[in-house]
Amino acid sequence: MAGNRRRGFALRGWFFQVHLWTGIGAGLYVLAMSLSGSALVFREELEALYPGKARTVRVRGDRAPLEEVRKTVARRFPGYKVAWIREPERPDQAYDVWFEKGEDARLALVDPYDARFLGEVGATSTLWTFLQHLHFYLFAGRTGLLINGAGGLLLGLLCVTGLVIWWPGRTNWARALTVNWSGGWKRLNWDLHSAGGAWTIAFVAVWALTGAYFGFPQPFVRVIDAFLPMSSEVPSPAGPADGRGQFPVDSLVERALAAVPGHWPTLIGLPHHEGENLAVVYLLPQESHDRLKTTYVYLNPFTAEILDIRRPENSRPGDRILSWLARLHFGDFGGWPVKTVWAVLGLTPALLFVTGFLMWWNRVLSKRWRRWRARVVIGEKAGGVQ
Repeated sequence: MAGNRRRGFALRGWFFQVHLWTGIGAGLYVLAMSLSGSALVFREELEALYPGKARTVRVRGDRAPLEEVRKTVARRFPGYKVAWIREPERPDQAYDVWFEKGEDARLALVDPYDARFLGEVGATSTLWTFLQHLHFYLFAGRTGLLINGAGGLLLGLLCVTGLVIWWPGRTNWARALTVNWSGGWKRLNWDLHSAGGAWTIAFVAVWALTGAYFGFPQPFVRVIDAFLPMSSEVPSPAGPADGRGQFPVDSLVERALAAVPGHWPTLIGLPHHEGENLAVVYLLPQESHDRLKTTYVYLNPFTAEILDIRRPENSRPGDRILSWLARLHFGDFGGWPVKTVWAVLGLTPALLFVTGFLMWWNRVLSKRWRRWRARVVIGEKAGGVQ
């Protein structure tokens, strides 16, 4: 029995060291992700209400053809391919047009009424783009996305090791969930870290899991596909043998709307990767903004032939799981009440980092600091005597 206890203490100590040094090593990263993630929860709603000067246009007449919007960006950025065009939700907002060349992805704003180029949106264009580039890409593009995936795994490791360290046994677990507000600040700091982490571990674990999914989607797809049925990928058609160009974007959208009446296009995806010959139009029912109701219409961009239609009511269990991974990360379900909870609880990792650092300071760094100061004082006195 004593041997089992010693092994248990040794294992707990090992978990503590892993938790401590992982928290120290990834602490500033977790702090940045926590603060930026909470701020971004209501980004879409706030941008829709206050689009800013760059995205605001004067409403006038009919809209320019979508093909002209595509050509505007293609002419201005030769060598790049237009990848996505997002339909603005308000008549006084510009089109968002993403264009790519290899790993380099950029975003342009285009006036929907005269297809005039308004400007390129960069990481420092607005507070929201700054936070978005920080949270998603760490200002490093694809490399930053992969680092974020690894960061999600580290955050998951902190959850596992933290739970092992916190577990007080079957008889004391309820008491370990309480915070003693009447004790000293060191006790309060400990309780906030310990009990606060226990209360919110499920949320933090979800953000860790979904963050890892964004960085490394394929392993998640393979695991889900092994247990749940998923829709197969729509095969990319062969390019035209006669070298004909793509159909105008408007024709692709019209063909999609004719196949799924009563909807409006929210996003148009165009082929932009080497060997890719597939276009997709995202459609929502009129007056709806719920992404779970999206219908995907896949087309051959060279013939405007509809290759497949993926309706939400026909989605398979594996597809729904993948969809929920993204929605759970951002709290994109249940409206503003859920988003409010996500924005508040999104600060939890930052709180845990601060309280954990203070615990480390109290137990380790402050003692080393005092010893170092004592040696400095002794050295100064010795120098004065000489």
